[in-house]
Amino acid sequence: MKKVSVKPLLICYLIITVGVVISLMLFGDTYSMYVPRVDGASNDAVEGYVEPEGIVEVTETVIQERVAKVTFKAVKKGTAFGQVQYVRNKDNPQEYLTLSGTDLTVTRSGIILSGNYDFGGNQVTLIGLVLFFLATMVFFIRSFVIRTRQDFFSYRTVLDLGLAMYFAVLTVIFGVMVGVYYIRPELFSTSLIFDYAGNGMSLVVMFSIPLIAAFAAYMSISNLRLITREGFRPVNLLGVFIGIFMILGSLVCLYFLYKAPFLVDMSPKGIAIFITKIVLAALFVYFECILLATGICLNMAALFKPEYNKDFIIILGCGIKKDGTLYPLLRGRVDRAIRFYHEQEQKTGKKAVFVPSGGQGSDEVISEGEAMKRYLLEQGIPEEQILPETASTTTLENMRFSKKLIDAVKPDAKVAFSTTNYHVFRGGMFAREAGMKASGMGSKTKWYFWPNAEIREFIGLVVNQLWVHVIVALGLAVLSIALANMGTLLKFIL
Repeated sequence: MKKVSVKPLLICYLIITVGVVISLMLFGDTYSMYVPRVDGASNDAVEGYVEPEGIVEVTETVIQERVAKVTFKAVKKGTAFGQVQYVRNKDNPQEYLTLSGTDLTVTRSGIILSGNYDFGGNQVTLIGLVLFFLATMVFFIRSFVIRTRQDFFSYRTVLDLGLAMYFAVLTVIFGVMVGVYYIRPELFSTSLIFDYAGNGMSLVVMFSIPLIAAFAAYMSISNLRLITREGFRPVNLLGVFIGIFMILGSLVCLYFLYKAPFLVDMSPKGIAIFITKIVLAALFVYFECILLATGICLNMAALFKPEYNKDFIIILGCGIKKDGTLYPLLRGRVDRAIRFYHEQEQKTGKKAVFVPSGGQGSDEVISEGEAMKRYLLEQGIPEEQILPETASTTTLENMRFSKKLIDAVKPDAKVAFSTTNYHVFRGGMFAREAGMKASGMGSKTKWYFWPNAEIREFIGLVVNQLWVHVIVALGLAVLSIALANMGTLLKFIL
């Protein structure tokens, strides 16, 4: 099996880092200060001044459509005060208006840092971050594609797709900033870039609210239909609860978007509110990405068609009626297995052995495996083609106990399993956990049953991999805080 190597990603990170460092060395020794244009001002009316001289020098003064641009160049290490002045009277240079001023520090690496943590060549860092997120996104897409082909029934498949979506969002946010930066550079500084980045995820949440509302409405409708057809049970309201959670989560993010200033208020309270906002938004977008990735993987698994070379077909049990007959949901699973059995026999002449799997519940007259065997016999399947498993109580036990029966007959057997379409992905995960590589096939279910079942599968998958999500979420929270404070961090690095 081909492994997904992290080495290419690390090489990309190294190349991007070296490229950014070299570019900063080349372009970071200049710093452009932008000030609003004074009506009627010409190029020779706006001037840059430095005090004391000899640390930085003015190399260019340009009057643009909206702003005046003054460029300073590093001369030697030290700190000077740079300012932009508008000369009101050319005959009397003392009549001037100071438009802007800031400390300019030339670091030991020759890069100019301004007093507000801005630095020469900050666009290089912005492009580097876009490439960083793009490389990470491509890595997870590649990992997802490889796992889809070789080991689809793994939670890493969901995680890879979800993280690919998450880093795609970051790539778009920073990519848009790169575009705007080159159109309106006066709107940006290093600190502002990362303020914008901190707000980017909040805006994603805001723009996704209409989709969340539509999702919540659809889930509520399907759940109400499910209750009217299947009866009231708390589990039949999972979709409604998830919809409410997503709407409330969006409102919380919007509240902090409203409460926190767009630019960071450097007071302790302002910083706390800003960090809370960006962390909540980042985690909520991650939750959305994982939910969407789960839905995609469940639907992909439901569409799988096993190869016609199977020795055994496991049928996963799910409860029977009081009289020992099958509920429509379980009957659908058995019928799907029978259909595959006949298709394989027709195409290849090979007969598979059925392994109806399921023990006897406290309210059941016989085991699920025995009930399915009786139904198979009624459908004309020869008894010698049926090997029932009658002791399991969970899906994982279905797979483990069935594997023992199969290994006793043919250890290297090719196996498929039949379940309901929404359950194929998790069934494949349990088969993998039981040490069995099995292909899944799904029986259809009613439209109103699928959304609630999908949410149940989503919750089951998340709970099953809870620590993975905790670790990833903490990592993304740290990344969000680092991005929002990158201007301050870069001051110490440079």
